[in-house]
Amino acid sequence: MNFDSILRDIYKSRTFYELEKCAECIYEAYYIDEEINQMEKEKLCGIAEKQCNRIFCFIADPDTYDILDKRYMDEEGDIVYARELRTIFDSFTDEEKAAHNNNFRDYVLDCMDFNGGTLTRIL
Repeated sequence: MNFDSILRDIYKSRTFYELEKCAECIYEAYYIDEEINQMEKEKLCGIAEKQCNRIFCFIADPDTYDILDKRYMDEEGDIVYARELRTIFDSFTDEEKAAHNNNFRDYVLDCMDFNGGTLTRIL
């Protein structure tokens, strides 16, 4: 598997079993197939660790899962979380909020790629 495929699978992981399968893919891609380099391996491992922490948070407090699960990829390939978008929306002026019907969900939909924005939902 290549870097992008493994990265997508890590972010899609919702259980430790799924995350363990991603770890196996990292191992195979680095040590066996040599499809990723040392820096990519370390980056994937760091992201997998963060995803593991999110799963722990879900186990401790299932109500946070909806917030933690909503993540998007911007045009530069960076991951953006819904809570970060919420902070941006809350900082808008009344006129800026009115452009999105004073609704956070409408703001997110307006930012989506299919509506001319730059965000793509990661599932």
